[in-house]
Amino acid sequence: MNRTISISAKIGLVVLILVGSFATSVTINVINGIRQNVEINAVADIRVPAALEAQAASHDFENALKLFEEAILNGEEDNLDLVDEAIDELQIKLSVITERISAVGVDTIPIITTSQRAVNYAKDARALFELILDEGFGSPKVGEASRSLNALGESISNELLGIREENVMETKNSLEGINQRAENFWKLGLIIFGVSLFFSVGLALFLVRFSILKPLLNRCVHLDSLTDDIKKAADYFKSASLAITNGAAQSAGHIEDSSSALTEMASLTESNADRAQNTKKIAESARDSADKGTQSMEELSKAMSAILDSSEDISKIVGSIDELAFQTNILALNAAIEAASAGEAGAGFAVVAEEVRSLAQRSAEAAQNTAGLVKEAITRSAEGSDITEQVGEKFEAIVGAVHTVDLEIAQITLACQEQTLGISQISNGLNQLEAMTQEHSKLSQKTSDRARSLNNMTGDLSEISTAFNTLAKGGKK
Repeated sequence: MNRTISISAKIGLVVLILVGSFATSVTINVINGIRQNVEINAVADIRVPAALEAQAASHDFENALKLFEEAILNGEEDNLDLVDEAIDELQIKLSVITERISAVGVDTIPIITTSQRAVNYAKDARALFELILDEGFGSPKVGEASRSLNALGESISNELLGIREENVMETKNSLEGINQRAENFWKLGLIIFGVSLFFSVGLALFLVRFSILKPLLNRCVHLDSLTDDIKKAADYFKSASLAITNGAAQSAGHIEDSSSALTEMASLTESNADRAQNTKKIAESARDSADKGTQSMEELSKAMSAILDSSEDISKIVGSIDELAFQTNILALNAAIEAASAGEAGAGFAVVAEEVRSLAQRSAEAAQNTAGLVKEAITRSAEGSDITEQVGEKFEAIVGAVHTVDLEIAQITLACQEQTLGISQISNGLNQLEAMTQEHSKLSQKTSDRARSLNNMTGDLSEISTAFNTLAKGGKK
């Protein structure tokens, strides 16, 4: 029992040294992280805003230059007030930069000088504008003043860019210094931890050499047995993973073939749906034509009925004409008899009566012929009316059939659309299944690789166990 406590105490000492070294390394890195955060915050609060303010000031000055150019070109003095406002904004931003960087002991005289030069630029710009109004663009004084003002503006722009670049460069240098110091502290922590680890390992080897070899020898025997079992399991796991990988590859191929066939079927179904839709349109056109034909047949039937009624009226009129011709013939005959009774005095009247009688006979014949024709027309009109009714019934039957065909085609079109939708859903499902199969195949391949690696590791573990066993026996195999 005392021996066990002594070994535990020694192991605790090694662990305590390791934990202490690790805690020291962590403490150093935590302190470095806090310091690094403070320095980064200082850079973020001073140099980065200063660079941004310098960029904004440069933009304000460029805006002032554009406003002055517009004032010169358009002759608008109001733009000079806008130039003064832009210069005021620039001075405010430069003042902010001065306040920020003066806190870290940076010389602010160049920035103050640039601010004053910007004010001078605004004054010189107003003076140049008044000089142009007085003497015009062609004056030598105007040319000289303009060149001087342009040089001043270019110098101020370069100074503003220099302020921005200086702050950007200082920011970059500060961050590089912070990173370098952080790397140095990290290396220091690693060195401390490495030295502690080396000392701990040495102490542990000393303890193993004199206190733990005998129990370790028994553990090595058990470890050999476990290594053999793990190797067998790894071999079986490797074989199963290879079988799963091959099966997944074959399944992926079958799914891909099924997906291609289903895609082709979906294309054919979609084509059939389009054709059914076109057929539906044709059927609708035929239905409209049949409806119009039925309507025309109804109008034709009405026209035939009207013709039949007119023929009957004509027949009645012709009968009346025939009756009048008969009466005229009788009157002409009586007139001829009376003329014959009158002798020579009625000879002329007898001739007229004979002509009237002849005319009445011809009228009667014509009326009889017309009556026959009208009767025949009435008969044919009646037959035409019957045929028209029959044709109308046939057209109604055709219209009913066309309506039925239209409904059937609509059902076929709807079924094709639903079939296309169903095939699309099945295709999407197959695509997802194919993706999952490929993913499973990749996982199986990775599992097979892990099994192969585990097999190699068991070999290494067996060698290590043998080495420990040899070491525990004092170098004797």
